[in-house]
Amino acid sequence: MNPVLGLTVADTLRCDSLSLVEWKSQSDYDYSRELVTPDFNLMQWITEKVQRFLSQFFDVSIDEDYVRLIWIVAGVIVLAAIIYLLVRYRPKLFGSTGKNKEYYPEEDTIYGIDFEKAIRHALDNENYHEAVRMVYLQTLRYLSDNDYINWQIFKTPTQYIVEMQNDTFRTFSMNFVRVRYGNYDADVSLYETMQDLQDTLRQQCPPKEGVEKGGEE
Repeated sequence: MNPVLGLTVADTLRCDSLSLVEWKSQSDYDYSRELVTPDFNLMQWITEKVQRFLSQFFDVSIDEDYVRLIWIVAGVIVLAAIIYLLVRYRPKLFGSTGKNKEYYPEEDTIYGIDFEKAIRHALDNENYHEAVRMVYLQTLRYLSDNDYINWQIFKTPTQYIVEMQNDTFRTFSMNFVRVRYGNYDADVSLYETMQDLQDTLRQQCPPKEGVEKGGEE
């Protein structure tokens, strides 16, 4: 009570707990929600998007369990595709490719190879990729033995093309490059083309007099 006016002054610092609880329960007064990072579930978010897409465009409603199953199947398919591509184009990652290493040296060397035997073995196994490669290396050996090119292990096919200045050899080499480095699928037709180009090159570049023709070691 105010001793001067004789009035009772209300306690303005008293908190109305019931009103405070009621306001907190209303989202309009939940000012702290923007400061709290919500738990984000990526799989749940994707599932909701898929369900919404199916319901809007196909008028189909799918349970969440079925959506998860779809994603699992899709993941298995993608994984299988990746493994297939690795086995198809990078077989060395999985060890041996099943080919006889005696006939198929890793480097494109022209020495220490029985080319006729290697080519015959590749053809017997319908491995036209390796047959084309062996024909190309066999031709390099012939040109090197007869001093048409200066063969070096570090040289590229493009360098030999510049060195030869021969249109037949250019076509011959580009076929090899596509197969060896461009993942081009070789077949029996391409192998026969390489053989024809090799015969033409031998005619255009006959053995030189005074140069002993090297054997296929």
